[in-house]
Amino acid sequence: ARDGIRVVMGAIAHFPGTVDHILSEYTRVTSEGGRLSDVLSGYIDPDDGIAPPAEVPPPVDPKAVKAEGADDDEEESADSSDEEDEVESGPDPIIAQQRFGAVSDQMEITRKALKEVGSR
Repeated sequence: ARDGIRVVMGAIAHFPGTVDHILSEYTRVTSEGGRLSDVLSGYIDPDDGIAPPAEVPPPVDPKAVKAEGADDDEEESADSSDEEDEVESGPDPIIAQQRFGAVSDQMEITRKALKEVGSR
């Protein structure tokens, strides 16, 4: 099955505009909101050799901490349990950003090479 996915991905890369379309879909989802898994479905290869990013704790906003401290303890515990239930279960956005960034960089290199060859 993995060989089939690689063949499909190779074929997609040869059609003009396909890579640009996939990159624009990623940009749309990250800027306008949406599910990252809808864009990535079928394109992630866990054996591609890209190391996962180091775990980084989320930044803490001091203003948010003060605002939470001013609330009632009961309300705070109810709010936090609601937030814990809504865990994102899709692809890691940091890894996706790395991969889409690499694709975008390669696309730019390809465009420059094609422009050079075309001007000869």
